[in-house]
Amino acid sequence: MTESKQPQIEDAPNSAYALRDLFERVRTSGKDNFQNGWASALGAGFPSREFSERHSAMMDLFGEVSAMVRAFPDESREYRRYSPYLQKWHGYAIGFPNWNAGIKLAEHLDVPVLDQLESLGQFLESSNSYPSGQATSSELTELLRALEALKDVVDAAEVPPAIRDRIAYHLRQAEWYMAHASTFGAAAIKRHATSAASEGLGLFSRVTSPELKKKISNAALWIFAALGHVEDVTGDVHGIIEDMTGTYSAIEQVVATDGNDEASD
Repeated sequence: MTESKQPQIEDAPNSAYALRDLFERVRTSGKDNFQNGWASALGAGFPSREFSERHSAMMDLFGEVSAMVRAFPDESREYRRYSPYLQKWHGYAIGFPNWNAGIKLAEHLDVPVLDQLESLGQFLESSNSYPSGQATSSELTELLRALEALKDVVDAAEVPPAIRDRIAYHLRQAEWYMAHASTFGAAAIKRHATSAASEGLGLFSRVTSPELKKKISNAALWIFAALGHVEDVTGDVHGIIEDMTGTYSAIEQVVATDGNDEASD
């Protein structure tokens, strides 16, 4: 991908902020039902493939928020504060109680309920114990360059179609979310980028060329570095990759030995 073809990438808020902003768009859309309110908020007519993609992305966003809240210990102040609002937030996302019946959205979507999402976003942003899930445009641009490097390596290698297709899928999804970063946040971008890098490292057992192994590891490590995961994984990531390669080789030797034993029996 050339520089001119790269999507325009904006800052990505954390999932709570992003979901709150989408709900606010629905609330202030001036539409008379959830169907039209969500079409306005997502900038896509209903029904359409584009609407389905964007509404699914919004539901994934709700899933991220729900998972974050449910991850808090039951006895924690954060769980007690935010968990009672999950049902309301879910209802706004799916258009409860009726998707296309007449309803005053400005009144149905309660501002105090939306404010709890804002509060959750602020907590995640300031907490040292939980990942904020946000990213700047420069961070995402660097991540895109790393993803493109992995794509170039995979395209040049003899990779099983199933693995190539999975990596290509995660790359496409990451790029799509990057193009909509300001709307859907950074969580899905990071999730698909991590999956692409992990699939790339999984090629070690199938690649024989030392040069290609190095290119794959460099591309995957670039992705992890852009994600900020290198420090979380290890101070010597190359050592882990070498250990991984040795593990794959050991497994292959065991399998080969078992096969030979069975043949001799």
